[in-house]
Amino acid sequence: MKERSAAINTASRRSAPAESTVLIIGGGIGGLASAIASQQVGVPAVVFERAPVLQEVGAGIGLGANGMYALAKLGIADAVKAVGSSVERIEIRGQAGDVLSVLSTGPLERERGVATTLVHRADLHAALAERLDADSIRLNGECIGFDQDETGVTVRLGTGKEVRGALLIGADGMSSAVRRQLWGNQPPRYAGYTSCRGILESGFVSLQEDTGFEAWGSGRRFGLFHINSGQAYWYATWNAPAGGAESGEPLKQRLQSLFQGWASPVPQALANTPAETLILTDICDRPPLPQWGRGRVTLVGDAAHPTTPNLGQGACMAIEDAVVLAQCLGGRSDRMTALRAYEDRRRRRTAGIVSASRRMGWIGQWENPFACALRNTALKLTPQRLARRRNDALLREAVAQLDG
Repeated sequence: MKERSAAINTASRRSAPAESTVLIIGGGIGGLASAIASQQVGVPAVVFERAPVLQEVGAGIGLGANGMYALAKLGIADAVKAVGSSVERIEIRGQAGDVLSVLSTGPLERERGVATTLVHRADLHAALAERLDADSIRLNGECIGFDQDETGVTVRLGTGKEVRGALLIGADGMSSAVRRQLWGNQPPRYAGYTSCRGILESGFVSLQEDTGFEAWGSGRRFGLFHINSGQAYWYATWNAPAGGAESGEPLKQRLQSLFQGWASPVPQALANTPAETLILTDICDRPPLPQWGRGRVTLVGDAAHPTTPNLGQGACMAIEDAVVLAQCLGGRSDRMTALRAYEDRRRRRTAGIVSASRRMGWIGQWENPFACALRNTALKLTPQRLARRRNDALLREAVAQLDG
């Protein structure tokens, strides 16, 4: 797997953020998107990233049509399309390769000019970073705490420095330091299964470029999609105790054992992925918060509403957050009122995604053979228009929020 990075030179001199500036903690997808969106509405923003280099490695990432619509609002949907792979047909299969359900591009997506797109996470990250100048991103900027008063927020950095701004946005992921100070240090909620992700040259698997699939077995799932003209991305899940992802068996060997006998191209994808590039991750989320922020501080993305990946909506929700937050900031002179308005617009939608994604993962990870057979039969008998309707609802609500 190729490693890509969007690096920022730390040697350049930078002035301190002004007190009218929004301070954003976290240089991931949600943080960069928030800075871009804020600057578009005339609100200055600076991103603080704890790492010494701004980069994203990882594997593939899926962006639903609603996520691409949000990226269009930021002006980078075309750049992401150019480095990604659009998907017109997503299949749910059984482990024997039989097609249980199909979701195809619908008229609403065509009308809006968007489609589900798979992309290397590093390419998405780079596309976002390229829209910001170097002075908008500060590296080695780990947040270790903050204080707020009537006129602004002071952030304490791991370097010993302090920076002051008008508002603070926590975009620092599931283990957010900003969220921790606001609401305490509760552990993430384990979903009951772990995952592995990998990237390989697309020539090693037989799969149409505009088609992707997720195969469901007993307590295991496997998904495969193209992410660009030369690479394919896969992910695998299996039931395991919390914190039990590691084992004495080599990971690639373990995966090949777990998915032995599954229909092509699952074995081929595993066989042709370099073992040293595999990424192992326990699947977690958090219960929705009744309140995201307080005073001059709020949260976006995984810091606010981390979700399991079953609906492919984690990045989409973060980018939607960024656009709505900027709309609220740009439309109100009272910045604290703007933050509460943003939270009010986003809480219900994101809480629904967290719940629906966790529920889908629970069903997909069933182990009982009888229950799995009933599940697969139900999928085959469910009219495709129902799946289409659910997918359209995601995009329709995004349009309503982002055009508001």
